[in-house]
Amino acid sequence: MPGAAATCSPWFGKDWPNFALACHSKSVPLESLARGARRKNRAVLTLLLELWSAKRLSEGIARKNGPCIMVEPLRTWQPRTDRVGRTETSLETMLRQLAILSVLLTALLLSAAEEDSALSFRLAGSFYYGAADGFLQTPAGGQPGSSSARRPTLEELNINDAVFYDALALVHWRRLGLYAGLQAISLDGRAVLSDSLVSRNVTFPSGTPVHAETDLNWARMGTGWKFEMADRRVELFPKIEFAVLDFSYALAGGGQAVERSYAKGCLRLGLEATYRFNRLVSVNLDGGASAPISNTPQIATLVGTVQFDLQPGGRVRPTLFVGGGAQRIEYEDNQALPNHFRVDVAPFVAAGLAISF
Repeated sequence: MPGAAATCSPWFGKDWPNFALACHSKSVPLESLARGARRKNRAVLTLLLELWSAKRLSEGIARKNGPCIMVEPLRTWQPRTDRVGRTETSLETMLRQLAILSVLLTALLLSAAEEDSALSFRLAGSFYYGAADGFLQTPAGGQPGSSSARRPTLEELNINDAVFYDALALVHWRRLGLYAGLQAISLDGRAVLSDSLVSRNVTFPSGTPVHAETDLNWARMGTGWKFEMADRRVELFPKIEFAVLDFSYALAGGGQAVERSYAKGCLRLGLEATYRFNRLVSVNLDGGASAPISNTPQIATLVGTVQFDLQPGGRVRPTLFVGGGAQRIEYEDNQALPNHFRVDVAPFVAAGLAISF
């Protein structure tokens, strides 16, 4: 194509982020996508659909009821080779592709919000740190005697605290809210066993140095309805969501090792309440718990924060929040000797940043 961009590095290229969306040899800089969004929504959406198809993009053709759409300098969706012959790794390729999609999706969301004032978006990231307690009973096939009762405990594995993270994306249209989130918890510890331990039908004698790695990651997707009262100072958001817990457990020591992983889903109910003191400061209380259904994870959370709007009234509104709370994650199945773990992180401190637009 005439006017193609210069050769790129194996990452984004020297002209990133000024790559252009070209239609009939007319280039539109990326930063102008949010501006004049009304006449570009269709083109941006078409491009996003095409980005998911490596074959179509590698051919450089995207025909969807309109002119040909191409991206420069991203004329290939495949791994790149730089001037010295180094081919980027699969991780680099994935990160580059995700970054491209993120930028284009953000532009699309901004343009959609500009067209419909009833539509708003919120992206939030949180950091948590707190004391951890619990146990990780993990038998082999439910066989009696294949695990010590309610062991190993986090304390005997020298796991006394936890650092974890949470990411959330929320879309509001009028009073309806749709959201998705992910929380990642990693518990690692090293210790010398003071008592003999059986886990997954393997015996770790007393005095054995062990290393344990446990991940409790859970994703959620749900919906809620916003209620406003007291001259819009009070906002209530009851919600219902489906969550999936991904449990991973590994224990090694004394030349032996065991591991176990599984994923389980659950239904959760929650309520989020916000009280605004003024345009700059508000307080938020967010709680939720799993429905008491057999053989499903029980995830109970309670977080309270003070929120500071850094740019109230702006089109893009960053919000800083700090606070604390408590969380319990527990699962027990129906085997004769069940998989049964419980992890409490309480109390914890929380901090994060949200962007609304």
